[in-house]
Amino acid sequence: MARRIPPIAVPATLALFYLAHAYRVNAGLISLSQLAYFAFVLALLVLSFQKLFQWLAGDGMKAAWLNTCQLVLILFFGDLQDALSRIPLFSAFSGYRFLLPTLAVLQLLVLWLIRRSNAPSVRTVIFPTILCTTLALSEGIQGLVFSGRRGIEAKAIREGSPRVLRDPEIWYILLDEYMGNDGLNEMFGYDNGRFVQQLDSLGFQWAPHPRSQYEFTVYSMASILSQRPVTSPRLQDIRSNTDYQFALRSIRNNQVCAYLKDRDYDVVNLSIFDLPGAPAILDHPNMPRGSRLLVYNTLWGRLSKDLPHILGQAGLEDPNDDDAGAMERNNAAMRMTLAEARKTHALQRFVYLHLNMPHGPMAMDSTGSMYPVLKPGEKPVPGERDQRYLQYLVYTNKVMVGFLDSLKTATSGEAAIMLASDHGYRTDCSRGHPDTRYDAILAAYLPAAYRLQMPAGNFNNIDQFGMLFHALFNEPFQPTPLQPWPPCR
Repeated sequence: MARRIPPIAVPATLALFYLAHAYRVNAGLISLSQLAYFAFVLALLVLSFQKLFQWLAGDGMKAAWLNTCQLVLILFFGDLQDALSRIPLFSAFSGYRFLLPTLAVLQLLVLWLIRRSNAPSVRTVIFPTILCTTLALSEGIQGLVFSGRRGIEAKAIREGSPRVLRDPEIWYILLDEYMGNDGLNEMFGYDNGRFVQQLDSLGFQWAPHPRSQYEFTVYSMASILSQRPVTSPRLQDIRSNTDYQFALRSIRNNQVCAYLKDRDYDVVNLSIFDLPGAPAILDHPNMPRGSRLLVYNTLWGRLSKDLPHILGQAGLEDPNDDDAGAMERNNAAMRMTLAEARKTHALQRFVYLHLNMPHGPMAMDSTGSMYPVLKPGEKPVPGERDQRYLQYLVYTNKVMVGFLDSLKTATSGEAAIMLASDHGYRTDCSRGHPDTRYDAILAAYLPAAYRLQMPAGNFNNIDQFGMLFHALFNEPFQPTPLQPWPPCR
């Protein structure tokens, strides 16, 4: 049997295991064509490494083991980095400054030892080949089963909901990282009353004390659209591949869209997330989707996400080079929204617009003027980020008043419009006020035939749509209690 197994079987089956694992983790989030393309690229990588290491080591078996070591480093780098970061004793060594040189030295050491050793027996490929093949089959079967279950769950969500002929359209405007009025008062001493009054004049009602359950966008939006907590606030971790994908799947198969689709709503997606039957048309560099999810946890995936920031800190790259692009993406999304509002439509619409305002890069002051671009290596003065955030928030207010006025006019005042945020400003923990990052906003406009009862006390952001559906469709509504927030990290 050993003679029939070529040396390349070990790295090839390891790559097959990673491919099956990526399919299971990303089940329902990637297409078969994207998976096939990734498999083709991975096969080329395995073959190229085998040729390279055979030239360096002069032996096919030695090359196979060097190939395997290299693939483990590249494909499972994120898992190693996350594992180290979760162990207090080793968390300080999980950064690139220590981890990459250490792994490079270990790779050179392994190359040196394998080149000096005798050629491994062909029998050494039997166990790892069988192990990787078994693991790949297990992961693939779990992925198929999981995809089937998600389809059954999505169908079950849609069953049993009442149908009506015509309901008000719903326009959901999400301002990323917009801190609520309580947090602005506490941290900045800023009274946001003028913005409240301006929206009052447009007919918007305000929830006085909305609170986000999470500090990361993907978890917050997953819980809002699923109308339930998706994990404990103490367990939220955007670096965990499994948790991140679970949150994305919760958004892609969310109950809000499923319920509205059953009421004959058409979902129009102007966000950075895939929704049921409505893929995202906007892109965000820090929110991977599609084929980028397959490399999210690899060495390349981690470096491509973090390298611009690392180079900016080292003075090798301009950290503000995409500020203008980020501003234009927001403006383009608002133009698309107003253009959509002016269209005639056969069905009532649920439109989700996600704006990275006042989320970074916070490149504009309150007048809409761009901040001077930092020179390579130049760092903001202490406290400048906080001031830029506040200035950009004031600018966001001005933009939103005009935008919401135009949206209300385009929909003839007959659509429900919700303005909300996912979480508050994530300031440095050393600055104090750790809980202000959970202060959010919620304001809503409803047509004259409907009445929305805003809560007077603390309000869990998860209940946004439950409260709206109670007002529009008389659905039962039970407030969700807030869970304790984790310590500031």
